[in-house]
Amino acid sequence: MIRNLKALGFALVAVFVIGAMVASAASAQNGIITSDGPFTLKGVNTGAEAENSLTAFGQVVTCPNATYTGHKVAVTPHEKVPNNSSSVTITPSYGICKVGGTIKATVDMNGCDYVLHLGATTAIADQYKLTTTVICPPNEHIVVTLFTNEEFHKIKDIPFCHIKITEKASYDGLLLRDTTNNTFDLTGTIEGIEAHKENNSKTTNTEASILCLPETTTAGVLHIDVGITETSGTAIKLSHL
Repeated sequence: MIRNLKALGFALVAVFVIGAMVASAASAQNGIITSDGPFTLKGVNTGAEAENSLTAFGQVVTCPNATYTGHKVAVTPHEKVPNNSSSVTITPSYGICKVGGTIKATVDMNGCDYVLHLGATTAIADQYKLTTTVICPPNEHIVVTLFTNEEFHKIKDIPFCHIKITEKASYDGLLLRDTTNNTFDLTGTIEGIEAHKENNSKTTNTEASILCLPETTTAGVLHIDVGITETSGTAIKLSHL
């Protein structure tokens, strides 16, 4: 009898555990962007410089004037995002970036885009997990190019270093939160970015060449803190399926 009661007790515990797991899965609903009509998104840095940076090879690249445009996924030329979309293509424009106090940099997308896929809700109201995919044309990559200073960049001086980013199927770590009034906050950290540092053999700057010895890392880190607004006069909101 006692053995049967114990068995019944274990069975009841299992039922409760499975029920809790099912309820948790049901409550974590995937997100969509609802709108009054097709829309275009614009993003700008809203956090501190360190909160919008790429760290690789012990160097921190910041792009204080970066902007981002959001449009329909997998369409060229770009079109507006339709209502009830769960994915958005993001095309960045980084402008002149910097590494420390003297080295300048550019980030060339070479036709690559980021695609953000809305995932499950989080414990924070109106916040959703994101999966990020990098989409590039065949044989193209995102390339960070370093210059010794901005004046050399302006006169097209030969850069001394290239950092090539290797694409990955998907990255986790970003979050999108609805902050009302047609604005979203895009925040988070992507880790495990693979990058390859390549010395430009044509440069005549020996000191700069030493700073860019060929090297590979799989520990690159991207920090994001971006405010996103709608530019088409359309009301947008994060919701779920």
